[in-house]
Amino acid sequence: MVLLGSRRGGRIYDKTEQDALQILCNQFAVALDNAQMYTEMQDSKIRNEILLDQLVSGVIVASPERRITLINHEAQRITGLAEGQAIGQSIDVLPRSISKALETTLATRAGMRNVDARLLAEAVDEESTTIRMGSAFLHGHDNKPMGALLVFTDMTELKKLEEQVRRSDQLSSVGTLAAGMAHEIKNPLVTIKTFTQLLPTRYQDDDFRKDFSSLVAHEVARIDGIVNQLLSFSKPSQPHLVPMKLHATVEQTLKLIHEQLAQKNIKLQTSFRAEQDLISGDADLLTQALVNLNLNAIDAIGSNGTIIVGSTISTYHFVQGTDTDHISSAPCIRLHISDNGKGIPKDQMQKIFDPFFTSKSEGTGMGLSVAHGIIREHHGAIEVESEVGMGTTFYIYIPLLKEDGIA
Repeated sequence: MVLLGSRRGGRIYDKTEQDALQILCNQFAVALDNAQMYTEMQDSKIRNEILLDQLVSGVIVASPERRITLINHEAQRITGLAEGQAIGQSIDVLPRSISKALETTLATRAGMRNVDARLLAEAVDEESTTIRMGSAFLHGHDNKPMGALLVFTDMTELKKLEEQVRRSDQLSSVGTLAAGMAHEIKNPLVTIKTFTQLLPTRYQDDDFRKDFSSLVAHEVARIDGIVNQLLSFSKPSQPHLVPMKLHATVEQTLKLIHEQLAQKNIKLQTSFRAEQDLISGDADLLTQALVNLNLNAIDAIGSNGTIIVGSTISTYHFVQGTDTDHISSAPCIRLHISDNGKGIPKDQMQKIFDPFFTSKSEGTGMGLSVAHGIIREHHGAIEVESEVGMGTTFYIYIPLLKEDGIA
């Protein structure tokens, strides 16, 4: 508010003076608006900085010229770079996986979702860091390019927890298999015991000694094979994907569950119609996933049923992250495991792969969750069809490799 008093000489304010006063008042108003806008802008900047630094995810922004313009506290912790070491610098100072993601986003002007990467530790005694990233290309209000935004989360502890859960489930499966294999081991032991008891009285019999020698060697080899199967299945394993034949692993898995099938009088039918089965896989982890799915089928049947295991060649449409606009197709081998058990109610179909979800009175609810995680680590997919009272079929899709080992 501007107050003007009367002049000492009594002269009034003429038009020119009034216009000058009006302009001056307008300038005062503009100055006040600017001061208010500056205060609001500074408050907003402080709020944004506080919010960014309180986020549990790392945030980095790079300009179109590949210069870092923003790096929050969590991003500094994960990358090991202080703000002063990063702001204004080229994205090349960042760990390779992060700089490559920003480079790709700036080059393609398109974002990415749910990309896993590993940041290698600089020191030998330090652990590498596993992160999950997502990015977006930024435009201004006039559609002018502003750079790339990268958000990433430290998944190291979660990966450790997943490995512990997988290990716990694996040991639980070993216990189930061992209970069934005890009977299978007992049979050759009875044969060895019988021949050993007869040995003192029949030692002079050449035919007996010959039979004893060959039969005991055969039965010991049989026991050794059973024990080795269990040891191979139970040992802790990190994912190590190499070219491998899937059918051989499936057949080995079916040998592991043979005794469970026999005890419950469940028939096993196989139909391997896929002409190709070369994949990039980890045989131990795939065995664990397949054992879980087959034991689940055995539990669903109870007794006097049938399990069908087979393979075909198929094409699967993989969605990148949660963005349905980015879909890629890949030739796959499709395994199916079918049972004629009790089936899965519709209200449970969306939950069966959730950790700790189980419809059984006894069980951890981890079997299907672990199997799902293993198939995902093989860049594959798992689907299920079921009808109450009719049975359930699990479909596993794993991308094929060409015979030269190239996807």
